[in-house]
Order: sequence, then C-alpha cells, then structure tokens
Amino acid sequence: MTITDEDVKKLKKTFTTKDDLKKLENRIDYKFDDFEIKIEDKLTQFRSDIFDKLDGVLKEILASREEQEINAHRLSDHEDRIEKLEKFQFAN
Repeated sequence: MTITDEDVKKLKKTFTTKDDLKKLENRIDYKFDDFEIKIEDKLTQFRSDIFDKLDGVLKEILASREEQEINAHRLSDHEDRIEKLEKFQFAN
C-alpha cells in the first residue's frame, strides 16, 4: 500500500505540519517580544519614579546639611563670644 497525494493532503489537514509549527513559533515570538517591551517600559517608568522621589529626599538631606553647617558656625561664634564675655566679666 502506497501513500497517494490525496492521502498526504488529508494528513496535512489532520496533523500539524512544520509550517504550522513555524507560524505558531513566530506568533509566540511576537507576543513575547511585545510582552518584553511592555515590561521594559514599566520598569523604566518605575525606575524614573524612584529616582524622582530620591531626588526630593536628597534635596532635603542637602538642605539639612547646609543648615547644620550654618548652625555649627553660629554656635561656634556664640561660644567664642560667651568665652570673651566670661573672661572680661571675671577679669573685673
């Protein structure tokens, strides 16, 4: 018994062929590529949001440090002035 062209056509309709698998692979690749792009976009947005929030926090930290430096200089100046006044007061 030999297989005829008609038998091959029937088999192609019934079973999955290499071409069918290739088409399926291409569709799956496309969907994964699309999914990957969406995930990358979301990660990029998430990273941007984090950096924006960190930027605000860092600005506050820098402002606080500058204020601490100013206060340290003022305190030092006040201590120097008090020391001079004490020396003057106790010298008399």
